[in-house]
Amino acid sequence: DGSPFSDVKTTRWSYKAIVYAYDNGLMDGVGGGKFDPAGTMTRGMVVTVLYRMEGKPEVSFRNDFTDVKAGKYYSDAVIWAKDNGIVNGVSEGKFDPGGKITREQLATMLYRYAEFKGYDVTAEGDLTKFPDASKTHSYAKNALIWATGKGLIGGIKSGDKDLLDPRGNATREQFAAILQRFDDAFGEKPLEYNEPKIISRYTEPEYPLVDDADVYVATDGDDSNPGTFDAPLATFERAVERVREIKADGSRPEGEIVVAFKAGTYKAAENLAFTAEDSGTETSPVVYCKYGDGKVEFNAGMTLPLSGFRGLTAEEKEMFPAASVDKIKKIDLASYGVDVDSLNEKNILFAGETRLDVARWPNKLDNGVDAFTGMVLSIADDGMSMTLMNPIVRRLEKYHNIENMRMLGYYKYDWKATDGGVRYFDPKTGVIAPENVGPGDLHRTQEPYCPFPYFYVYNIPDELDRPDEYYIDKNTGTLYVMDPQDDFNFCVTGLVLDLEGANHITFRGLDFGYCTDDCIHAFNGDYVEFRECRLHNVGGYGIYITGDHNVISGCEFYDIGRRAVDMRSGDRTTLTKGESIIDNCLFDRFGTVQKTGMPAVYVAGCGITISHNEICHSSNIGIFYSAYIWASNYVTVEYNYLYDVVNQTSDSGAIYAGRNLLGGGNVVRYNLVCNIGTPEEGHNALGLYLDDSESGQEVYGNIFYNCANHDIFTNGGRENNIHDNIMISTSEKGKIAMQLGQSTYDYAYEITNGFTEPIDYATHNNFLILDLVPYRTGIWAETFPTPAKYVFDLDNMAPYADDIDNPINPSYDEIYGNAIIVPASRLGADNEVFAERVVRFGTRIEASAVYSTDENPFFVDPTRGDYRLREDADFPYIPMDQIGRY
Repeated sequence: DGSPFSDVKTTRWSYKAIVYAYDNGLMDGVGGGKFDPAGTMTRGMVVTVLYRMEGKPEVSFRNDFTDVKAGKYYSDAVIWAKDNGIVNGVSEGKFDPGGKITREQLATMLYRYAEFKGYDVTAEGDLTKFPDASKTHSYAKNALIWATGKGLIGGIKSGDKDLLDPRGNATREQFAAILQRFDDAFGEKPLEYNEPKIISRYTEPEYPLVDDADVYVATDGDDSNPGTFDAPLATFERAVERVREIKADGSRPEGEIVVAFKAGTYKAAENLAFTAEDSGTETSPVVYCKYGDGKVEFNAGMTLPLSGFRGLTAEEKEMFPAASVDKIKKIDLASYGVDVDSLNEKNILFAGETRLDVARWPNKLDNGVDAFTGMVLSIADDGMSMTLMNPIVRRLEKYHNIENMRMLGYYKYDWKATDGGVRYFDPKTGVIAPENVGPGDLHRTQEPYCPFPYFYVYNIPDELDRPDEYYIDKNTGTLYVMDPQDDFNFCVTGLVLDLEGANHITFRGLDFGYCTDDCIHAFNGDYVEFRECRLHNVGGYGIYITGDHNVISGCEFYDIGRRAVDMRSGDRTTLTKGESIIDNCLFDRFGTVQKTGMPAVYVAGCGITISHNEICHSSNIGIFYSAYIWASNYVTVEYNYLYDVVNQTSDSGAIYAGRNLLGGGNVVRYNLVCNIGTPEEGHNALGLYLDDSESGQEVYGNIFYNCANHDIFTNGGRENNIHDNIMISTSEKGKIAMQLGQSTYDYAYEITNGFTEPIDYATHNNFLILDLVPYRTGIWAETFPTPAKYVFDLDNMAPYADDIDNPINPSYDEIYGNAIIVPASRLGADNEVFAERVVRFGTRIEASAVYSTDENPFFVDPTRGDYRLREDADFPYIPMDQIGRY
């Protein structure tokens, strides 16, 4: 369908809003088939539209305003609006119907109309983010706070700033957009369970100028300077030395020792070391922070200028696709001092902050998700090689430099990706053997994980056919890029900060980026804090930190190749809490290089809090808080917002813990978990996964929305208390919202079959970890008395098969008060499944209440994504307004 107005193209930003206003009879054209989108609204026009929205109720005209006469298009609207407190005059006795309406006047009218309708007007925006907010008249301030908080009115771009422009005139297209947003916010719509909206709003940190620092550093400084404001140092390394000198002098009074970096990009030194000598103290911590006048970035890469790229020789053109050769450009890395032999070619080139891919096949999908091929004919008996189908054999045998080709594949399980080169490839037989696979690792019949191996190949010049790809020829030290448009960031350095045994140090407001491997290590130090830092474009871990009382807060992590944060804290042996915190952080695109086993947050130990984080856009797990010998106690996972994770793997959870029979004290509460996996493809992507006998967990007050598979899944486990959670699915496709199993590996089989074979003690990690802590004595037995009663004999388990204190049995679980909401077509289906042993050995097992998406038993307005609980909802309080960053 074409546009109803000749001056409104379908590509115009306001097109849909204008069509909405026109189709709903709220706004007409200006004549001649035109809408005049940039034209200004008048006060008379606005009250007329509001009057139409109300259905044009009957009014008796009065001469309340000297400039509003009877019979005008706006006459009745003005009287109606005045009678209902929506408008006042601009001066005594006058309304000024033809006057151009300002943005603050418009906000005020909308605010009063919303009050008249009884709508919620409690939303609060932050006007201080607009540099011109002070121009707002006092009468309009509350209205603009509400209108911006509700998303009705946004900023206007002016250069690099967003302006509120309260006294500027509102255009017709702006008003149409506001009307559509108003209808989205308040209009009556049929009940739907749409995606939850986060109510909490992240507050950008403020950085007042640090005018009392002990040391200043600037990009135009000099390390021979004393480090004063007027004579700053030049490097981080010299700043660390200067702090040592200040401490050694001993004349400085107690208080923070502050190093302030002036705005700019600094070359990051590889492996900048901090030791115990660099520690602060409780009364005199050391703080490295930004001065406050702009971004401070430590860049571990180099710039490859666009001007350095050249065209291909005739011989080079033979290596690349014919359709691409005229667009491919090359640059000599060795001439920029790059040690090509040491490069990990997979994670090092960025256009701005966008990671480019090594040339590959199949190419990524348009949404950035990896694509794979499954063209496998057969698997060798030893499970270490496979025979490819003929089309892919013919493709591979034509490749140049095939000896440098690499493969990434899911060869046996969807939760384990294997990356490496190729041991051999025989184009005559089609047999290929990937590296890093052992006997049986290539598997064709494992269900439900992986019906056949699938993989992609990369590091191939013949597949350089997209502008987001590159290829490095290590033999010549040459980088080839498809259609370069600007300078590139090229990673050449690994670790940026390396702390070992350093205590009482804070890093605040600093950026770290473009690392080939891990970015920051902070080992064996206490009271180490990273606040409002930004880590981006990292090949390995973002921050790997061990010790107690450590804090990562207000930080942002983008495009991290492996784990964004790996934290170990506390002492499980003595149940001493580390009291470390990961709070109020954004984790966006992690596990970008190593696809599996690389969550945003990985913790182990005792006494760690993971709270108020936003975690999104990844192939695998969001939060991994306990597993195997890296088990945890007293971990609290709360107020986190997770979405679009586990989007490329299966048998994984957005929140995951597994194989810890001694997991007492862990709590998962008040988290919002949305859109996990891909439902239409039936991914085994779970909301919360308590895997392989994970025990002692308390799970309550969480909301799960559209997880591809189970919202909550326990695979065995004891003393799990799961209550008062809400699980929502809008898909007609059946799935089980909550499943409590007994265990999927050897234990369940051997219990069923009378333990005809002894359990191999060495291979079952959940028994091995029982040896890591003294769970039968002392503080452990006092705190967690049930495990102290465990009974088992690994050589003869049969007598204990039905014993409630056999640790393999899912005993003492309490499951109650949960609610499931599904389409009406699924009301009669098995929306939850409890294993027979869970019911038999459980302490309190109650079925969840099941509701249809045709009813709304709990929420304020799920149609608009408002999942706050109504005051009359018969459900324990869930603090939706506190979930997410603050």
